[in-house]
Amino acid sequence: MVLLLWAYLATLLALSPLLFFKWATSVPLKHLLQDPLHVLQAPSYIGLYSNLGILVWTATATLCFFCSALLKTRKDERGTSSFLFYSGLLTLLLLGDDFFLLHEKVLPRLLKIGEGPTFIFYFVFTLFIVIRSRKIILQTNFLPFFFAFGFFAISIFLDEGHFNHLVVWEDIMKIFGMVSWFVYFLEICLKKLRKAVNFAV
Repeated sequence: MVLLLWAYLATLLALSPLLFFKWATSVPLKHLLQDPLHVLQAPSYIGLYSNLGILVWTATATLCFFCSALLKTRKDERGTSSFLFYSGLLTLLLLGDDFFLLHEKVLPRLLKIGEGPTFIFYFVFTLFIVIRSRKIILQTNFLPFFFAFGFFAISIFLDEGHFNHLVVWEDIMKIFGMVSWFVYFLEICLKKLRKAVNFAV
């Protein structure tokens, strides 16, 4: 019951910005609450694969945080727990960026931060994770991990190179990167959870 009350409180806090939009802007509240396709009266297939990509990001972040929390109680798995936590945090940032178009629209418009600094931040954060957890990574099947970086790098190259005739391939490369990212952490978590279950039994 206490957990449910905390969940309701968090929901109220998440909904509180609606009051600001109601009083300070002319934006209809339904534009914030309803599905974009419904508000814009757009065909249901618009953004289909972009939405599926958001689900992959969400699944990966959830997997990392969940497994990290379970492994945190075991002394021999604290390194893996830390690796999964920071990877989940990076995935959550990428999810937010992709979902709200942060580096493409929001940051340049509101904070005058271009795409370059944002990509550098992600690169530095990723490098921090790789250096900090290099021993853990080398103990895993790291091919999907580096495949993901390869696909993301190609996607960014196509995006920054403004190859308009290859814009579809930019998104396809990103999808392959997200799938590789998900599979990598799924393999780790399944292996660690099986080990934990066998240990408990």
